[in-house]
Amino acid sequence: MATFRKFYIKFWIEEKVLELTPAEKFMYIFLRTSTETSQCGVYKMPEKLMCLETGYDSETIYKLTDSLEKKGFIKFSRKTSEIMILDWVKKNFVNSPNTIKCMNKELREIENKDFIISLYEICENLGYPVNYIFSGIQATAEKCGKILKEEPYEATAKTALDTYSKNALDTYSKIATEDFEKNFTESSNENSRENSSENSSEKPNENFEENSFEHLTETSIQSDNTEFKELINVFSNNIHPITSIEYERLKDWCSDIEPSAIIIAIKEAASHSARNISYINSILNNWLSMGINTKKQVEEYMKNWKSTKSKDKASKIDSNKIDVTKFNADVYREF
Repeated sequence: MATFRKFYIKFWIEEKVLELTPAEKFMYIFLRTSTETSQCGVYKMPEKLMCLETGYDSETIYKLTDSLEKKGFIKFSRKTSEIMILDWVKKNFVNSPNTIKCMNKELREIENKDFIISLYEICENLGYPVNYIFSGIQATAEKCGKILKEEPYEATAKTALDTYSKNALDTYSKIATEDFEKNFTESSNENSRENSSENSSEKPNENFEENSFEHLTETSIQSDNTEFKELINVFSNNIHPITSIEYERLKDWCSDIEPSAIIIAIKEAASHSARNISYINSILNNWLSMGINTKKQVEEYMKNWKSTKSKDKASKIDSNKIDVTKFNADVYREF
């Protein structure tokens, strides 16, 4: 069991969270970080334990959990004393054999079958490998019409991860294209309105403008999508198959730093066997603090850094050298 839980700082500015009362925020944070949390986000939490760990009485506990459930943060079953954090797998799923194996084991211990069905639907919508996460789980028969075939996990883990990685990459590439098309269309419409206002006295060449717009749209989308897709590919090949959270983080970084520069950071992390998004974030934060945000600037910085490091090393070696002449002279004087 993990000894800590990830908590994103953007939690405090999420629209839904801003509407919570201080007591509801405390309760929700408690439910995400309590001693009973699990890998799948569904776990048993007895009333007495909640009272003990929070200091609230039973009435307050039920009042707060009911409120969080109505606002779409959790599901709570008083009958089975089980809690389900609705966005848990979205923010905590790690694409690894151990994670999938652990989730499958936990699912077999869940008493509330409705929670299992809800979790199945969430994982399916996110493109996670449900055939392996829910392998052999009876409750999924209600959703997919049959029990997912239970197979030896070790024999199917690689296939599951490869399938998930491919589906995720296709999904993220599609999202990137759709985002760009939307932004480009809005930007183009605004520019068109401005140009129309400024040049209202001039009659434009309709055929030329139409052909230019189509060519520019196709070229730009292809360029943007290719660059971002390459970034995702480099991450998946050098770090691990990318998750939805990591995809969003890299997408955010692209607004501050060139994708080609981010690729260098990914390869740098891999070369130091630090295959995680946190190490990549630290590299990018360091570059950004120095005003470095392009591939050219990164290459120049790394070149200067290696040169300085070589000089320091040479200087250190020189300072440790023994003055043979002085040594021999001292010996000679003794004789």
